[in-house]
Amino acid sequence: MKSIDVFNSNNAPGNKYLKMFMEGKKITMKQAVLAKCAECMNGFIDGKTDCAMDGTCPLYTYMPYKKKKK
Repeated sequence: MKSIDVFNSNNAPGNKYLKMFMEGKKITMKQAVLAKCAECMNGFIDGKTDCAMDGTCPLYTYMPYKKKKK
């Protein structure tokens, strides 16, 4: 993901923290997880959706838009 994409992205959780990280600011562990989700999902440019990486990503538990299990 290019830095220009991050700074032009929407306001999804994680994008803000990814911007902070890229600016060299300190972020918490939870903010780092959300930032990684935003990076992996390309800044949620397709919308705030589930990445569907359940079972393959160790951070999926913390994914802000994961679908609720029935």
